[in-house]
Amino acid sequence: MLSWIKKLQFIKRTPLYSYGSTLTDVAMRAFFLLLFVAAGIFGILILTKMFWTNYQHTPVGEHYFQVYGERSRMISDFLSQDIVRLCLGLTWVPFSSCCIACGVLRLFHITSYLYEPRGRIVKIALFGLPLAALAGWNLYQAQLAISFRQGYFLALLPTLVIFSSCFEYTSLLIPEIGETMANLKTGLLSLKKKPEPPVKK
Repeated sequence: MLSWIKKLQFIKRTPLYSYGSTLTDVAMRAFFLLLFVAAGIFGILILTKMFWTNYQHTPVGEHYFQVYGERSRMISDFLSQDIVRLCLGLTWVPFSSCCIACGVLRLFHITSYLYEPRGRIVKIALFGLPLAALAGWNLYQAQLAISFRQGYFLALLPTLVIFSSCFEYTSLLIPEIGETMANLKTGLLSLKKKPEPPVKK
């Protein structure tokens, strides 16, 4: 029994176990974040669809349809999509786009030098808005938006909500390339060291 306890304590001290614990924690936090964002987007889409349906039957709405017929049809076509599919797409595409981009920025030290020292407003301007553009382009490529402009508009709010969390997650899970090279060098040097001969008594 004591041997198993010692083995368990040894496993808990290994870097692999520590990384696994961090990965599990990040996965749980990301899950609840995505759940929160998806619920918010779902509510916004439902309210927007209800408002647009009622607006079409008002005198102002009928006049808007006559003047801006193409734009009105575009909005109607967008809101006629499957709400659940649209909600999942508007949640997952910005999240995955941000995670991939933030992972690359973390790997090449850009996160620590340009992102972390900045204030909230500067972070939004330097990183949030460009990441929203990336997510908008991916929405357009995934045919969830009919144009890049519409994709950017749709991706803007979810991206601004999640991008700081994506930076945090990637900083916890992805080492910088300099740190990786240093650890690799240390490991190789330790392997090259010859074991010291036993001291003769």
